[in-house]
Amino acid sequence: MARQVVWLNEVEAERVQRVRSHGDGVRVRQWADILWLLHNGICLRELMRIAGTSRRTVERCRRRWQQEGLDGLFEDRHYRPQSELDQFREVVKAAFDDQPPRSVAEAVERIEQLTGVRRSSEPVRLFLRRLGMSFRQVAAIPMPPQKMSRNMLPISNSFWTSNSSQC
Repeated sequence: MARQVVWLNEVEAERVQRVRSHGDGVRVRQWADILWLLHNGICLRELMRIAGTSRRTVERCRRRWQQEGLDGLFEDRHYRPQSELDQFREVVKAAFDDQPPRSVAEAVERIEQLTGVRRSSEPVRLFLRRLGMSFRQVAAIPMPPQKMSRNMLPISNSFWTSNSSQC
């Protein structure tokens, strides 16, 4: 297969080296590896084997570098939707710092009152996690049972009665 050589100056080569080891994402580091191997003149078949990619990925990386440079190549273009609740982050955090909600259902209602935005319990739970809040499990405090003999049972006019009174 043909060699596709990419020429990088010293500054670009240093930047590619830095991104190869300290890049923000897996894809960015992979593309930096491909670009570095192209710069070193590795043949295409060997490059695909070393990087573990297809020919199409190598071509896409090289074409994007030619058209947009290193900034375009290392730009993260993945779509990440933002929650509508994020714009009310400070208001909700201040309200919940003063009086934390007892449950997610209560948090749903209070967030709707504060912001006018209604979300179901799961998005609210994730939003509360992003605010740094954690959920506490509520349970009874474990105590040893009181020791009582059968004769010491309290007598009441309830449905449950002792067997001795039915004689």
